[in-house]
Amino acid sequence: MPRAGTLADVTTGFNTPANCTRDGGNGNETFNYEGCIELRECFISCGWYIEIMLVILSVLILLAAPQLDPSLTPQPAPKPVLPKIDKNACPFEGCQFGAWTATDDVQLFSTWTEERKLVATISKGQQVTAITGVHITLAPSEVQVTTPIPNYSLKPGDIVYGYMYKGEGIFSAWFNGYWVEDFDGSSVAGAGCNRHCNAKLLREGRFEWWVQVKMKDGTTDWTKDTDRFNGKDALSGTGQ
Repeated sequence: MPRAGTLADVTTGFNTPANCTRDGGNGNETFNYEGCIELRECFISCGWYIEIMLVILSVLILLAAPQLDPSLTPQPAPKPVLPKIDKNACPFEGCQFGAWTATDDVQLFSTWTEERKLVATISKGQQVTAITGVHITLAPSEVQVTTPIPNYSLKPGDIVYGYMYKGEGIFSAWFNGYWVEDFDGSSVAGAGCNRHCNAKLLREGRFEWWVQVKMKDGTTDWTKDTDRFNGKDALSGTGQ
């Protein structure tokens, strides 16, 4: 007489030969596992076990797959048109806006664009509040690959064009029809790498970093004399 399947059947099993059948259709299927050695064997015989395991395996693969940050992944893109503008830019590690103090005379302009006009000059020791910045790439740096870089499918002789530097050897880059927002250039000779380098710097780029600052009276202007301020580097012990 057919036995009803229970959880215990999975571990104890039946002693009679397997005799599993699968009947029905239109989504209303029934099965008979009389004589199955194990409940699991019935699933295998009926084809259900394999289907279930394939679904579970697919889910596990998706969960285990590394989720790459899009900024690290090369994206198909045309070479940027110059000048390349990056707004709200603070282009180095530890860079911060906020309270800055002039270390020398600093010229202030009405805007960062080409239509700018000189509007004022502040003196050494004067404090301002840095609000935001605009990074302008007039000409990108040129880096030549010397050994294969598998992460980017780069081979010796390939040229990587560097745009905005972000610190720790990271910069935005374009090469071979691809754009990488955070390219790892920490192994570029001539740009900080001294050994086991995989590329070399051929040509320094030309860049400008304009920062909007607010005076004590509330007026706002722009300057590119950012090297004449303390307070912009959160990692500097002197607050430079």
